[in-house]
Amino acid sequence: MRTEIRVKFAKLSQEACLPTQGSAQAAGWDLYALEETTVVKGASVMIPTGLACAIPEGWEGQIRCRSSLGKKGMILPNGVGTIDSDYRGELKVLATWIGEGDSFTVGKGERVAQMLFAPVPLVHVEEVALDELESTERGEGGFGSSAQYRGTSKPSVYIRNLGIVEYTDALELMSTLQQQRINNEIPDTILFLEHPEIVTVGPRARNDGIAPPSDYRSHPVDRGGGLTWHGPGQLVVYPIIHWNKEDEKSVADIITKIESWVIAALATLGIEGYRDERMQGVWVDDKKICSIGLSFLRWVSRHGFTINYNTPEGRVENLAGCGLDESTTTSLKVLGYATSCENIEAALRHSMSNTLQR
Repeated sequence: MRTEIRVKFAKLSQEACLPTQGSAQAAGWDLYALEETTVVKGASVMIPTGLACAIPEGWEGQIRCRSSLGKKGMILPNGVGTIDSDYRGELKVLATWIGEGDSFTVGKGERVAQMLFAPVPLVHVEEVALDELESTERGEGGFGSSAQYRGTSKPSVYIRNLGIVEYTDALELMSTLQQQRINNEIPDTILFLEHPEIVTVGPRARNDGIAPPSDYRSHPVDRGGGLTWHGPGQLVVYPIIHWNKEDEKSVADIITKIESWVIAALATLGIEGYRDERMQGVWVDDKKICSIGLSFLRWVSRHGFTINYNTPEGRVENLAGCGLDESTTTSLKVLGYATSCENIEAALRHSMSNTLQR
């Protein structure tokens, strides 16, 4: 038997449309755009509905993308939105555009999302010692690791989003994962993260006696290259991958494949990236926004690449890194491309299988 609840809706505008149900058995209620709204690629836009509601206590509203719009390329950047039972503001749909063209226009009165209602349990948080947590077969496996416990099926790549990680901690983790991959204890693994500001000093810079300015923290690295900036507004991607495909016979082949991956991901955000003979990596509007530097052991990589999307003013530009003049490396924001770390991560995930064949 289905649970019955009553949800009150109030129109904030006479032109607002109340939610409708496509059929008696439909799980979601359609929400309608109050006004014509243009959803721009690489940005998040709030589509108003002109409605407020009162959801019963113990329930939540879930805002989900309509499949018909998702197929065209309009998605919700936060995946599933949540409307709490005590929220009384206007219902708005957060949307972004990843389809063809620079934007997509939602018409006034068009169905833009679906709202589902789900029960919310009463949760009590209890602090215990680590050894009091019940053990499981999965243990500490996370970020996609659950797939390895579904029969014999294993994912070809694990993707782990680690948030902000100190550079030295990331070095230790990469070394551990690289050895585990060599031993075939884990599948190919990709780490998404950011670092607090630090400049890595590669062998070339050390041999040439080049050091970052005194107001930059620094750390030596064993991969090739000179000075490389890390910090806020930069997505760092570390592929712990066994490169063993036919088109991966050399380091140059692998660098080219990673460049293609980044270029394809940027294209889904409406940004034209390309290669430049001055330096490996990816360039946009005559500026370098992606640096690549890898280290290999038995053809398993560590280290990786960076994409500067909104770095602090002047911090990247003031550094003459990897043999390039100052101001050659910059961020997408400086070049006029407003995007987010989440959008870039989503674009990389979307284009990975076609470019990396994984």
